[in-house]
Amino acid sequence: IIEPDANDIARMEENEKISVIKEGGTRVNFLTVNTEKAPFDNIYARKAINAAIDKEAVIAVALNGEGRAALSETPMVFEGASDKGCDGYDPQLAKSYMEQSGLDGQTIAFTCYVFNDTARRAAEVIQASLLELNMEMSIESLDYATYLTQVFAGDYEMAVSGFTAGTMYNYLYGIFHSESINAANMARVNDPYIDSMIDLGKTQTDIDDRSATFEALTDYINSRSIYIPLYQSTVIRA
Repeated sequence: IIEPDANDIARMEENEKISVIKEGGTRVNFLTVNTEKAPFDNIYARKAINAAIDKEAVIAVALNGEGRAALSETPMVFEGASDKGCDGYDPQLAKSYMEQSGLDGQTIAFTCYVFNDTARRAAEVIQASLLELNMEMSIESLDYATYLTQVFAGDYEMAVSGFTAGTMYNYLYGIFHSESINAANMARVNDPYIDSMIDLGKTQTDIDDRSATFEALTDYINSRSIYIPLYQSTVIRA
């Protein structure tokens, strides 16, 4: 059984005829925002959203506890990964970021797309958290094909999503490089510094040099809250 539903895992573990195997994965699951649209073009609004979300609650509700809270926007299993300086769950800090955004006191409404039950459960936790910032998030379920079409085209505001790759370079290029806009760069970020660091890392054959490049880039990405990391999945097979 590939990717069993989190709610089925405990029942399978109780069955002596079923072996359940769990390993740390390379996928980071996000609350993805379209940085071309307000208020998500505002770095402090994004940082406020990040600090407002109780990621442990998301894991408990969406995954039945089978996952690890993500602070960094890159998988911690890869070279150059870093979560230093990342904000955790801190409602007071979230309110401080909203004050810095210039949007404090305004009621902001937007729609979050989801495509399966796990994402919907995560979105419901997030929905409750964002009310504390006067953000009214509605949740809309789409079939997967429609979801991908609209999110990749930038025809959305917010979505619960995720991304995985086999190497740090492929991961970074996939969701942060400007050449990946209208594909997996769902945040639609177009930052020359990010592009240049990804391109540099591609050419570096020395592992330590490449790791240093990717770590500096990860720190920069994390500081800007381009995506809102939720959790790193546990790979589960039965």
